[in-house]
Amino acid sequence: MAINDLNVFVPVDEDWYPSFTVKWQGEIKLVRVTLHETCLLFKDPFTRVSVWGADDCGMEKDYPAADIEKARADWLTVVQKKNLTRKWLYEQGFVNA
Repeated sequence: MAINDLNVFVPVDEDWYPSFTVKWQGEIKLVRVTLHETCLLFKDPFTRVSVWGADDCGMEKDYPAADIEKARADWLTVVQKKNLTRKWLYEQGFVNA
């Protein structure tokens, strides 16, 4: 992660091998959803939205630098999604990372 990455933890029902967890009125599973705008510093700039569990289970979607507003809008859609699943992310064009 870089300093200007935007991270939100989102509750999920499925396991992300493992999910992040919080103990509050039971155990809540979470994934971290990140908007990586620092990728704009690379030779071929891009923006990335990623969804990760607590270890090595993650999904990503890359956007050309010109589509930064689309990436931001998609990030917002993901963090607001009720019952976020890997199946839904695949349908939105995310791939395994």
